[in-house]
Amino acid sequence: MRRSRRDLRHNLYAVAAGQGGYFTAAQAAASGYRYPQQVYQRRIGDWEVIDRGIFRLRDFPPGEHEDLIR
Repeated sequence: MRRSRRDLRHNLYAVAAGQGGYFTAAQAAASGYRYPQQVYQRRIGDWEVIDRGIFRLRDFPPGEHEDLIR
């Protein structure tokens, strides 16, 4: 069953919110984003690439200790 874009975003945001807006590719997959969808989100700029397999939601407000979260 396909999930709506809103459901996917909500699931990923719930994970990333507890991690300062950061998440891994594995967490994105567990939230319902298949690999082609992950590539698309990076390409359109919704996900910032931080390191290999580590991303940050573009619109998530910056935190005080982001260097520690990464």
